[in-house]
Amino acid sequence: MTRITAAINSFWNPPSGDAGEFGAGRVGRYDWFWQLYWNTAYDDLESYFTNYPAGSKLYKYTRGLRNPIKRWVDFYVANVWGGPLDLDAGDGRSVPSALPIVTDDEKLRRAIGRLWTWSNWNSKRSLAVRYSTTLGDCFIKVVDRPLLQKVYLQVLWPGDVAEATWDDFGNIKRAVIEHDAIDPETKRTYTYKEVIEHPATWGGRFTRFTTYRNGGEFGYPENSNLAQWETPYDFLPMTSIPWMDVGSDWGSVGFIATVRKIDAANALASQLADQVGKAVHTPLVMFGVQAGDVTVAQPDADGIPVMYVNRPPSEASIEPLISDLNLDHGLALLDAQIAEIQEDLPELRMAEAIRTGMSGEALGRAFSDVMANIQACRANHDSALVRAQMMAVAIAGASRYHADFAGFDLNSYAGGRLDHGIGSRPVLPRSTEEEFDQAARGWTMVKEAVASGLPMATALREILGWTGEQMAEMAADQAGEADLTAMMLEGARRRFDQGSTGNALLEEDGDTGTGRRLTLGDTVRE
Repeated sequence: MTRITAAINSFWNPPSGDAGEFGAGRVGRYDWFWQLYWNTAYDDLESYFTNYPAGSKLYKYTRGLRNPIKRWVDFYVANVWGGPLDLDAGDGRSVPSALPIVTDDEKLRRAIGRLWTWSNWNSKRSLAVRYSTTLGDCFIKVVDRPLLQKVYLQVLWPGDVAEATWDDFGNIKRAVIEHDAIDPETKRTYTYKEVIEHPATWGGRFTRFTTYRNGGEFGYPENSNLAQWETPYDFLPMTSIPWMDVGSDWGSVGFIATVRKIDAANALASQLADQVGKAVHTPLVMFGVQAGDVTVAQPDADGIPVMYVNRPPSEASIEPLISDLNLDHGLALLDAQIAEIQEDLPELRMAEAIRTGMSGEALGRAFSDVMANIQACRANHDSALVRAQMMAVAIAGASRYHADFAGFDLNSYAGGRLDHGIGSRPVLPRSTEEEFDQAARGWTMVKEAVASGLPMATALREILGWTGEQMAEMAADQAGEADLTAMMLEGARRRFDQGSTGNALLEEDGDTGTGRRLTLGDTVRE
């Protein structure tokens, strides 16, 4: 049985029973959903149809002509963690960032920024969202490399997590990672296995790691050739991101209820396309013409086949061997199917509306359900990332890997010193007019708050979200403006003392450097 066969079989005929049995069939689903993303799921139609439910057979030449899965997934990749990433881990105010870090600890910002750099997070964050959205699950593992003096975040293909158990709060307590690997020296394939156990799982004081090769314990060079070791921390350095909670520890995808509709649309689109092809290269029936009397050239595979039927010469004719099909009706049915799919996946309609230039405010009203989905998806992903970052900074600080982690250790993790968040960021694009309107409303609120007795600094901070740095810049601008005003007043006083009425200008002579008095009625030389 091929991998895609097992995938479809596990999808349409999922195991019944507890979450463990549900998890046992998920690896096949990952493979199938990944093929849907790349639009290769229909390439092995024989296996596909073998496992399709009885009574729901599709056209045997179905191709992925109307498969929206990649566009739907990429929509979330762009809107969950997409956009420019500030590698200094700023709050997104002075420098835009897809992941604005909320913390008052500037040292923690530097530590997170260093972690992002070591993890190549500017690239890997998109992979994490692509896995979770396409497959329903994603894992982020904190990898500690003492020999390299580094720690980094690793995005795992969820199918490589053979087993996992969680506590009631979503923290992983035991994980088994297993996948094929290639020996760099012999170039032979072997099975790599790694078991990570929380102290509560195995009864020790610290987290325990055990590595295997082809079923036997084995120490790898990156782990100092140790097959088993304990770490000085008591958390399991790995987090999970289920895209949709279905009451199991494992997640599910957002298009799960739409797959059959997508299959039907692809089948119909393939039938219509094939009918058009038949109309272009139609088989012919010749009536009343002897086969030897006509020569038909077929220069390539698309040549026109001919069928001869003996009839009297008076009834000789040539007719196309093709059934009559109303393409307009077929296309209308296909459009209706696509519209139904877009109702299930409104993100597709929203992406099209964005391309047409619809403003952010209008989009927010028309697609409030999509807005809510994006915010919920962001919260789910952000939570897992924050926990992984806290663990990584604690490990790097305790190991003294870099000056950017100085001051942090394992006690920082337990004591809450590493607590931080990922701030809100806009979901929809705003037009220039909308940005001006929003700014005007904000300043109006500040003015009303100050008029009611609220200090200016408080109003700017609470209403407009100004930072201390912005406050300092405003104070400097005000001081400079005050100095300029004082200079102008001093100049006016001197002119008054010299007898000027205040309407005179002093024109400097370019040759002597002296000046003469000009009144507003004089013509100024160019």
